[in-house]
Amino acid sequence: MVDVTNFAQMLLPFVLLGQGIWFLINGIAEEKKCTKNKEKEVEKKKEKVNV
Repeated sequence: MVDVTNFAQMLLPFVLLGQGIWFLINGIAEEKKCTKNKEKEVEKKKEKVNV
């Protein structure tokens, strides 16, 4: 019989690492969306100033 607690302790770091990477990827994607939206807002403001 396999010791379940040992197996879980072995897997835990990998699970946490996977979650960390997933959060990083999502965070970067969200930041890119935000910067794109801000750039669009800035362009709209520039257009209003030019008009």
